[in-house]
Amino acid sequence: MKRVEQLINQMSQDVPKALAAADYYRSYSPDNIKFIVLSLEPLAKHKRQNLELRIKGKKEISLINDSLEKILANLIQNAIKFTPELGTIKVAAIQDSKVLKVIVSDDGEGIDEHFHKKVFERFTKGSSEHEGHGVGLAMVKTLVELNQGEIALESQKGIGTKVTVTLPIDDIEYVNSHAEKLSPANVKSNKKSLLIVDDSREFRSYLFDLFSSKYRCLVARNGVQALDVMQHYLVDLVITDQMMHEMDGLSLIREIRGNVSYASIPILMLTAETGTELEKSALEEKVDYFLAKPASKEEITLRVEHLLSVREAKEREEEESEEPAFKFGCLKIPEFDNEKDMAFFLNFIAVLEKNYHNESFNRDQAASQLLISPRSLNRRMSELFEYNFSEFLSRFRIEKSIPLLLEGNSILDTCLDVGFGTAAYFSTSFKKVMSLPPKKFVEQYNKTVA
Repeated sequence: MKRVEQLINQMSQDVPKALAAADYYRSYSPDNIKFIVLSLEPLAKHKRQNLELRIKGKKEISLINDSLEKILANLIQNAIKFTPELGTIKVAAIQDSKVLKVIVSDDGEGIDEHFHKKVFERFTKGSSEHEGHGVGLAMVKTLVELNQGEIALESQKGIGTKVTVTLPIDDIEYVNSHAEKLSPANVKSNKKSLLIVDDSREFRSYLFDLFSSKYRCLVARNGVQALDVMQHYLVDLVITDQMMHEMDGLSLIREIRGNVSYASIPILMLTAETGTELEKSALEEKVDYFLAKPASKEEITLRVEHLLSVREAKEREEEESEEPAFKFGCLKIPEFDNEKDMAFFLNFIAVLEKNYHNESFNRDQAASQLLISPRSLNRRMSELFEYNFSEFLSRFRIEKSIPLLLEGNSILDTCLDVGFGTAAYFSTSFKKVMSLPPKKFVEQYNKTVA
């Protein structure tokens, strides 16, 4: 009864306006849900009502501390209040790999249709005949949204009411989906992107809160998920834990360093597991810095700033030393209107840079290195470019051949260097793209420069 009294008192509190990302989370198991619901059963028995509970699923869900208690207490309390004696309140908690769905339904008096949208507003009461302050459902809606969930109401006057709350098992998808709103123009700003990889939602939130004001933060629960995130977003620095399910920190570092698209990304390993052996293994896998938990905010922040500044200096040197891409106009690249497309383009170009010398390099090999299917590669090519894979690769090779020809290399040597099998095929492809055969193009180019 004390527990019930505490829950009822919580309903009378003001609606929360915000919670910081670093607020503590707790894990709720099916047994926790069962305990919360059954602790309200005395209120239903007082009105001789039947409170039924059905739970499907075994996973835990990570939510803001005390939020599930408040959500369930308010919804069940409302159902009891607006259901007559001998009525039935049904509570179902159904879980799959991505969400927990909580459904509270009753066979009570129901709510008029015109009133559906107003019931979640503060100080709005469904009926003046019942006691209450009109803040309970407003609090529920706020808590659901703070947990990145959704709430829906179905009700008919005289038939009953059903409220469905959908809560994500974790916050990964929600947090990263907001990154898609950034256009490439934003990426070119000074706001760098950090990928935080940790299986503790509490610690991810702590780092997110620490860095989100200055950097764009992406999150992942383990190494497998981190690699998937890196396929869709540009990442400037990775902060990873060691002990994680599916793929640990060392395995993630090994995958990053072995991928030509990500190899230069700085990595900070921040882990509670310490010891000279782990630190040695991390350094062997080419981690940039190893930091043991707990570490101060200042130390973590300074280390991140240092690693980013070192990478920025390297990029500046590379930009100054390299010629601009596609300066001879062999390829027309559109402006990308979202970062997902830009990330794909940069990964695709990195794969071509590594393999264009190889005459036998083909679409299936490119798709394999991009970790997608050949069909998906075809679809992305048709969405982004006016060339199919073969034509794009041919034009890319011709672009690479021009500097070699201008340096005085022979047509045969040049064609072999850039992956064409024969000089005749190279000359035909070159003329198709540049409107002149290689020899005449060089002559005309030199006259223009002179």
